[in-house]
Amino acid sequence: MQPDEADVFIDDITVKGPFSQYNNEPIDGNPNICQFVYKFATTLHMLFQHFIEAGVTASGLKLVLAMPRLHIVGSVVSQEGWQLEHGLVNKILKWPYCTNISEVQGFLGAAGVG
Repeated sequence: MQPDEADVFIDDITVKGPFSQYNNEPIDGNPNICQFVYKFATTLHMLFQHFIEAGVTASGLKLVLAMPRLHIVGSVVSQEGWQLEHGLVNKILKWPYCTNISEVQGFLGAAGVG
């Protein structure tokens, strides 16, 4: 499913929604379900099937089913695409040279890796 329908970051998975809302057109045979909602639900179903086949345990408490805009590791993801949060690049560029493990850990955390 990666990279077209989902992305994985360590122990988190983001499922990509359709790039279009298809003018809110319904699916054939059911005027109450929009095409873009059906396509997203189909992708989720496929992901959950992979979870079942692999024996994955997932937390329902952490599940965020759908968001128009989501903040993830120093960036903002929306239908317009993936963009860095304001100020993150500047913060990283101005980070002082690391001299010990603790400072490296702080840098990696700020960069969204730790």
